[in-house]
Amino acid sequence: MFRSLVVLLCATGALVQMQVEARAEESSFAKAGTLTLSSGFSFSTDSGDFRIKGDATQFDLPDSSDMSLFVGIGAFVVDGLMLKIEIGVGYDTQDDIEAQTESVQFSYGIAFEPSYYIALDQERRLHALIYARLGYSGANTEADNFKLATFDETTRGGISYGAGVGLALSLGTDLGAFVQLTLGYLGRSYTTELNWSDLPRTEAETERGGLQSLLTVGAYF
Repeated sequence: MFRSLVVLLCATGALVQMQVEARAEESSFAKAGTLTLSSGFSFSTDSGDFRIKGDATQFDLPDSSDMSLFVGIGAFVVDGLMLKIEIGVGYDTQDDIEAQTESVQFSYGIAFEPSYYIALDQERRLHALIYARLGYSGANTEADNFKLATFDETTRGGISYGAGVGLALSLGTDLGAFVQLTLGYLGRSYTTELNWSDLPRTEAETERGGLQSLLTVGAYF
């Protein structure tokens, strides 16, 4: 009987030790109190309409794409729920040889993004996530027409909003790195100021929306 008791105690101790070791190998990513620093790349496509203020003029805008870089800082306020602030900038140039025009666009934005992470494995290294975002975005576009010797400038700014889903993979325990890929909808509603060479300065209302994909890499601690 004494031998059986000793065996039982040894087995219980081994099981407790295994559980402690397994727990020690868990990632602290997505746990309350964890902070994150991240950066990444964003690609979005959208379309929409364009309405001149004080005029019945309205027309559809052509499909467009936008690429930008961003940095962010976040904190998990409870297990699974992260609140994050992101700041992004983009730069793009386009040449139209036939029309003899060259355009340069500089874009910027800031967004607040709550995300909820759901662990998909026992070590809490792979997570599915859902997110929403609300922020402000703007852009300045300058276009030169060498053939007509005209200069056009467009400045826009307004709210941006969206939601989506994704996957995140973390490497490490209490301190580590993570990579995240998301896909969602991004909408923009803004006022556009038109400063065209052959027209008086005026404003327009623009609504755009489309898909946005983001690749994020970062550290948590």
